[in-house]
Amino acid sequence: MGSAQPYSSGPAPDAAKYERARLPIGRATMPPVPHLEEHRDASLANQMAAAQRVMELFVTRFDPRELPQSYPPENERKERAFAELSRCVDETSSQFSPGVDRNIVLDHVANEAVALGPLEYYLDDDSITDIYVNSADCVLYEKGGRLCVAPHTFTSPDFLYLAAQRLLAMQGYTAEDAPPQTEVRFSDGTLIQVILPPVAVGGPVLTVRKPRRNFPSLSDLVEQQVLSNEMAEFLHQSIEARRTILVAGPTASGRTTLVNALLRLIPDGARIVSVENTAMFQLTQRSAIALETQPESAFSKAVTSEALVEHATRLRPDRLVVDSLMDGAALGFLKATAGGASGSMGVITGLSAQDAIRRLEQLALLGQNSSAGGALYEQIARGVDLVIVLHRFGNGTRRVVEISEVCGATSRHVDIETIFTFDLTEMGNFGEGGGRFAPSGYIPRFYRELESGGVNLDKNIFND
Repeated sequence: MGSAQPYSSGPAPDAAKYERARLPIGRATMPPVPHLEEHRDASLANQMAAAQRVMELFVTRFDPRELPQSYPPENERKERAFAELSRCVDETSSQFSPGVDRNIVLDHVANEAVALGPLEYYLDDDSITDIYVNSADCVLYEKGGRLCVAPHTFTSPDFLYLAAQRLLAMQGYTAEDAPPQTEVRFSDGTLIQVILPPVAVGGPVLTVRKPRRNFPSLSDLVEQQVLSNEMAEFLHQSIEARRTILVAGPTASGRTTLVNALLRLIPDGARIVSVENTAMFQLTQRSAIALETQPESAFSKAVTSEALVEHATRLRPDRLVVDSLMDGAALGFLKATAGGASGSMGVITGLSAQDAIRRLEQLALLGQNSSAGGALYEQIARGVDLVIVLHRFGNGTRRVVEISEVCGATSRHVDIETIFTFDLTEMGNFGEGGGRFAPSGYIPRFYRELESGGVNLDKNIFND
């Protein structure tokens, strides 16, 4: 059994104790070279060239002010635009390259003229999780954890700008009075960030995050090698024992996926209150309540996660689940968990358990007197039991790379003990991150407490 690793705001008395925090997944390696998969071919290039010819003719005949200005489009304007587009396709079809399908070209230009352009091809594709419009001729998407160059793009910057205007109209804005950064949400949970010039230097930038429809279970994650059987068994016991868990990692590391798998383990009847920026938690318990933040719009003021966490504590939750511990929401989460909402879960940014605790402390200090450091360490130790850290590797693989227990606190630091790690042995040609899951040999304190209370647990999972 190793000694607990303290986190302290001051200088480290022994640098060796902090080596695990600096390298949470094993030895140092060169990061993988980013790789874009190209999904364009000659036939698609010919279709895009044909679409550009059609739109060049279309804009000379059709007043842009008569195009749909909202999304979804108004039927009358949509029908008039489609009729003119069909005529333009017929008149330019003699210039198309051999093999170009008229109907495919018409479908593409119709999407641009009346809807969201190439986004329409990818919004309904459940295998695509994120879409990035960096410019009119550069659209990327993420599929299976890999970043791909999209075959369909906008035919001109003007139609990208028109798509941005339609999204802004959903929030009650026009391009003239919209803030430079606007968040737009669809009813299915799709979240779109719209950034306008002059903040976006080259033209409007769109970032689309689509909600996942089906989240894997904990056993599915074991099969996908996100974590080991021993880790899964330990987390199952932790949920049953109502341990409060921080799930940490960088953006897109699989934190929400893991939280959803853990939520399935909570029995029906527990009063769960969730607070999310975008509703993605799949709560099947009949006693669960889901709250979602709201961005500012022309119709209403913003509703922040800090305000919702404060409100959630008044709903008397048995367990509080927060998808983004930011700003004052972190302090509200700590107050709730230290005050009795044991078995809660919070998602936070952090590359290691110590990094996550440091981040939690910094965020909590924003909401209270910064001189209350010692008391805050004690509050963190009372309010958080476990920290789970996930990483995403270069080929899109996600893994749990660290599970640690918060053992206690002094006036100067929070004590953390590592339970499981992912020992990285090689990065691999595609950044897949070869290695193995390994226990540290440390038996968590709450396991020992449960055993002394007569609960029979398998402690062999902590042996390497």
